[in-house]
Amino acid sequence: MSDYLILSKITKVYPAPEGPAIIVQDFNLSIKKGEFVCLIGHSGCGKST
Repeated sequence: MSDYLILSKITKVYPAPEGPAIIVQDFNLSIKKGEFVCLIGHSGCGKST
């Protein structure tokens, strides 16, 4: 099956008083057509970010 969605080298940085806060760095994900993906985590941990 071929890739349906590809995320490559994703990085998320938030500004902070003490300097940039790197939340995610060089994240890669490939999802094939028909696959099911979900994010699991505690309330307030940044799943929707």
